[in-house]
Amino acid sequence: MAVGFVLWSTERFENQQFAFCGKTIEALRRNVTDLLPQWMEGICSFSERRSENRLIITRNGRKNTYFLFGGKDESSYSLIQGITLAGVLLDETALMPRSFVEQAISRCSVEGSRFWFNCNPAGQEHWFYREWVSRCAEKNLIHLHFTMEDNPSLSPAVRERYERLYTGVFYDRYVRGLWVSADGLVYDGFDPQRHVCARLPETAGHCWVSVDYGTRNPTVFLLWQRERDSERWVCLREYCWDGRARQRQKTDGEYAEDCWTGFGR
Repeated sequence: MAVGFVLWSTERFENQQFAFCGKTIEALRRNVTDLLPQWMEGICSFSERRSENRLIITRNGRKNTYFLFGGKDESSYSLIQGITLAGVLLDETALMPRSFVEQAISRCSVEGSRFWFNCNPAGQEHWFYREWVSRCAEKNLIHLHFTMEDNPSLSPAVRERYERLYTGVFYDRYVRGLWVSADGLVYDGFDPQRHVCARLPETAGHCWVSVDYGTRNPTVFLLWQRERDSERWVCLREYCWDGRARQRQKTDGEYAEDCWTGFGR
């Protein structure tokens, strides 16, 4: 993406200002800009003013300036405020605060300017997924979805190792490149395709109740029974009480009575 950004900007503009943005300037240099001269050897010439966090890139006689910015926290938006840009590349956008990202794209006021984003996926509640990834058509965006198989630097053996390493939510996120939620999951291997039934199977034998008892956090009781002729256990019913949300805790006796009634005497 960095190569594409430089090729696009040097083809379309001359004597304009652009921005490379990362979580920190150190990470941005390590992952992107320090590697650009190697990636684009013989295509562009580079001159860096490191103390000014500035790159001068020349191609075919056209020269443009590229500033480096770090968006590590909510106060970082002030660092990029006021500059006029013809384009911005935000590396690992999901790691930056929304205020910084929106300030960066608002600085692109030159006619023909464009925004370039890349990131590893987070959860579907992440603001960048809601505001940009899920609204590509509305915002006239080109969305390229990559998986681990698209990484040319990984050998088949290394890819296979990573695929064995991750399961559940983390497999979907890191291997398949999907925006899925992991925060708050007790069981990170939970997969709705495998662990949720469209209808309850036939069960037999004794029932068991599992309890996750909370005082500040919710209290949950689950009613379980073994599936007939199988080693699988089926969750038949659930009881949940969130004392913090309801503004009232219950006694053990009240919990027992609620479950006794709700699960069926």
